[in-house]
Amino acid sequence: MSRRAGPSGEITRLTLLGMLAARPMYGYELRQQMKLYDMEHWVDIRPGSIYSALPRMATDGLLEVTDVSQKGNRPQKTVYGVTEAGRAELIRLLRAAWAKPAGMAQPVDVALFFIWLLPPEEVAAALEDRIAALDGVLAQIAHNQKVSFDAIATAGAKVPPQYVEMMTDLFAHSLQMATTEKEWSQHTLERVASGVFNFGPPTGSEEANNAPGI
Repeated sequence: MSRRAGPSGEITRLTLLGMLAARPMYGYELRQQMKLYDMEHWVDIRPGSIYSALPRMATDGLLEVTDVSQKGNRPQKTVYGVTEAGRAELIRLLRAAWAKPAGMAQPVDVALFFIWLLPPEEVAAALEDRIAALDGVLAQIAHNQKVSFDAIATAGAKVPPQYVEMMTDLFAHSLQMATTEKEWSQHTLERVASGVFNFGPPTGSEEANNAPGI
């Protein structure tokens, strides 16, 4: 059975298998369910990835087509359900997600390694933009949290307490991750401003091409 390499492929498989384990659905229905739970804000899956992943996962034996229908000129609906192999893969992915932290590689780490290739003032300006963007992320998380818990409060006793606890921890994790990233960015901005990363020659000079450690 072939698998997409990399964490993004695993997240897609895990999410779709988890959603379809509840009941068979077609692509658009899956998108609507993900919107219902605000999953687009904490699951990095583009809408197009859903439609391309479903037939691929069926080819891999993880899903099976349970129904195909079409009404008038509307697009054809292909409903997918989880196979036994798909349920086994779902359990494997869930166990791995709980036990193994995600890869730590980030583009900003590579940019820090090559920090001498940009003038310090440009790095500082970019970090200020990064911090502003993270403020936006934190505000969006807080907004989504309020909307979600307002909906839970409206639903009242219809919502299981276990679901409330799960959503509480989901938002707490997102807030903590974004807060930590903002704190690191502020710390690095202060260090750039203090001059600790000033390697000397500007970008493009012969000296810059022979920077320390390379």
